[in-house]
Amino acid sequence: MTTTQRPRPQRPSAPAPNPVTRGTILVLVAVALGAVLLIKGGGVGFDKADTSLSIESDGGSSTDATTTTTTEPPPATSVAPSALKVVVLNGAGINGYAASAQQFLGVAGGYTGATAATAATQVQTTSVYYAPGYEADAAAIAKLLGLDESAAQPLPEGTQLARNAADVPTDTNVVVVLGPDVQNVLASSGATDASATTVAGGGGTTTSAPSGSGSGSSGTTTTAD
Repeated sequence: MTTTQRPRPQRPSAPAPNPVTRGTILVLVAVALGAVLLIKGGGVGFDKADTSLSIESDGGSSTDATTTTTTEPPPATSVAPSALKVVVLNGAGINGYAASAQQFLGVAGGYTGATAATAATQVQTTSVYYAPGYEADAAAIAKLLGLDESAAQPLPEGTQLARNAADVPTDTNVVVVLGPDVQNVLASSGATDASATTVAGGGGTTTSAPSGSGSGSSGTTTTAD
């Protein structure tokens, strides 16, 4: 008797996992891990314990804000005060005014080469005129007299500033025409010269300068027409 074996039926294979489901699971796991790392790291962004960090208005960040102020130095003078050729002209009609200013400039500023004379006309405000290249020197003298630096102006061409033209040589660097507005500055400094007098009369002014006043002699008399 012959026995016939029946073929065993094949077991159905397990269905393949859905790729969408697998991807979703991976995403959820990644999100969970990320959340755990953020919690352990102190949160998103800047560390809360960092108090030195500051946020600027333009969106930048800075740890140390330092403001530096730069002050420009004053303009340098062209020559030493003692070498500057300065002529001081009395335009206020005050006795000994130019000699007092001459003494003041020599003591307070070192302008020992200054000379004193009489201005061609009387003025109410002091002006400091400079030859080309001596603007900074004139500004320094104006400041010394208590004036604004704007008082320094270029020497006017074709204008005779002194009663006698010879009192302002062509190589003069700075000419100061004194007005009464600096009288208090000269008086407070004690710059006076009693031997220098100004006498008005006869259509002119006579100024006598003592020795060392810059006239070059021990008793020079300048008469203005």
